[in-house]
Amino acid sequence: MEFFLHPSTLTLVVHAIIVIAIVVRVITKRPATGVALAWLLLVSAVPFAGAVFYLLIGERRISRQRSSRIARLRTDFAKIAEIAIRDGITDVDWSTHHPAARGMSRLGQNLGGAPTVRGSEFQMFSDTQESWLGWSRTSMQQTPVC
Repeated sequence: MEFFLHPSTLTLVVHAIIVIAIVVRVITKRPATGVALAWLLLVSAVPFAGAVFYLLIGERRISRQRSSRIARLRTDFAKIAEIAIRDGITDVDWSTHHPAARGMSRLGQNLGGAPTVRGSEFQMFSDTQESWLGWSRTSMQQTPVC
């Protein structure tokens, strides 16, 4: 019985309970796999301090008001995308574009939820200087609106 009341045993048990609680919390929040593994490693490897760090900066906390605004925006964006798809604006002929353009379109749709539309321009640059030149050419071609 003395073994269970030893300070190091109590510390280990408390640490294990904290780690299990945070593991459950991280799993239910479902962050990106790398983020989840990093937090779980920190919490389990650094007793107590890892848990404190997780509780301080581990989760993104937003207010209910902001959460409801985000939900409204998502609904609005979904309606806009639905109208664009219905009207055929998203029917892009991918055979006329660079092969990477379709992958970039899928990435944009998965991250932002908005499909690529016809008539938009897509240009890939290999370095900073090339991107600045492309940006300056594009901005010079546009006429100012007064």
